[in-house]
Amino acid sequence: MNKKILIITGIIIGIVIIGLAIYFLWPSQSAQPGEQGFFSYLFPSSKERGDLSLFEQPIASIRPKSSETESAQPAGKLTQLTQIPVSGAVFNKNTGKINYFEQSTGHLYEISPRGGEKKQISITTIPKVFETVWSNDLSKAALKYIDPETDSLRTFLVSSPTTSTTTTTNQLEGSFLPLNLSAIVMSPSQEKIFYLLKNNGVTGVTASLENKNQKEIFSSPFENFLIKWPQKDIITIQTKPSASIEGYFYSLNPQTGDFSKIIGGIKGLTALYSSVGNKVIYSQSEKNGFSAKIYDAKEKTFSDFSYKVLPEKCFFSPTKENLIYCAAPKSIPGGNYPNDWYKGLISFEDSLWAIDLANGSTKIIMDKDGFDAINLFTDDSENYLLFQNKKDGALWSLQLN
Repeated sequence: MNKKILIITGIIIGIVIIGLAIYFLWPSQSAQPGEQGFFSYLFPSSKERGDLSLFEQPIASIRPKSSETESAQPAGKLTQLTQIPVSGAVFNKNTGKINYFEQSTGHLYEISPRGGEKKQISITTIPKVFETVWSNDLSKAALKYIDPETDSLRTFLVSSPTTSTTTTTNQLEGSFLPLNLSAIVMSPSQEKIFYLLKNNGVTGVTASLENKNQKEIFSSPFENFLIKWPQKDIITIQTKPSASIEGYFYSLNPQTGDFSKIIGGIKGLTALYSSVGNKVIYSQSEKNGFSAKIYDAKEKTFSDFSYKVLPEKCFFSPTKENLIYCAAPKSIPGGNYPNDWYKGLISFEDSLWAIDLANGSTKIIMDKDGFDAINLFTDDSENYLLFQNKKDGALWSLQLN
């Protein structure tokens, strides 16, 4: 009997001790932010631990600067057009279809922007096609690929059948461009190409779509440039971006050879010139992140952009001067930009937006998880916005209207 009393007494004493411990050590609901509770001694806050390392940096939420300009519209119909990586997807205004090359085989296909009606156009195998540049009328395409025998970069200029008119697919015919070619673009309105050749620096050459009537219009002692041809009389030449190096963005007139700086002296600079008008969207590196701005090349004025985006994730409307479509990251992990994103060390989760640069209004057009969108473009009527997912290279279509 005495033994039972001792056990009961011990249990009661234990309960009392636990209750007192909870009362004195557990933080009360009325505790102020600066007061510490029991668990704060075991798991101190990030402020008490000191600065976080690069890989522990908090993720910054990216939203429009003013919610008053945000128009929350339901997203349109989203369709996955391919299951595998593609190269050079483009809208064919003659057929109303999307033409693209498979990255792994170099086979040319067409497909409806709504999905379905897929048809193989060519059977010529060109492995590891990682970049494709089309002529304005889609009669020519420059395919950059890795030669499986030499592991070197080659550029093949092909005459491209834009559709298969019979049950038999076509062979691609063409010619190789010089081995020292580093970049190539084609005119948006003329039958011309422009490319850079490395040779103790670079030279810039214009030529016909058959690579005839070659004319040197540019030279530089430096080698690493990115080029685009957004308008008939504007070729843009950009130094390759790096977070630690000041970049420059230039304009080259293909008719006269006039060369001038648009913007420069900006670390991590990457930029995109509009296909109509004089707007430039560009990004610049910041500590553990980046910011985006708009430059008006005619008025020589700068303005902040509503979102933190990289220009590689944007597309200017081909018909509306002040409209731009962008894939804006929902959050941005700390890192060196754009380097870490280029290398695939960082991947984003994007929402798609349409932004009016004239009045600042914004409209969300897609908000789904799993997309790091690149290579945005529309059909001529802007009924569809198409893009690739950088995570796997697959092609998607978003119905706008």
